[in-house]
Amino acid sequence: VLTAADNGKIFTNVGASGAIVFTLPALAANFKFGFRVVVDQSVTIQSAAGDDIVAFNDASADSVAFSTGGAKIGGGLIIESNEAGTKWYVSGGLVVPLQLEPVP
Repeated sequence: VLTAADNGKIFTNVGASGAIVFTLPALAANFKFGFRVVVDQSVTIQSAAGDDIVAFNDASADSVAFSTGGAKIGGGLIIESNEAGTKWYVSGGLVVPLQLEPVP
């Protein structure tokens, strides 16, 4: 489970031997997290509350995932909370900006 202290960090699945699920912290204004898929294991990013992620073709998703065979490695995204702290917005799909702090 991510916390407010993780704001601005990039998370990966380096060293994973199975699927990984990252749970976002409770929504608050101006959070930003990055995710990169480095090994061929599924990665899911889920909301703590549910139904508050705005992702491709879904305005109230519970989670987003890299889970399709052959379409995991090299995947990545940024998920940010809005200024009101009411929604998570997903952007990207392959590139995570370098201004986030990597987590080993």
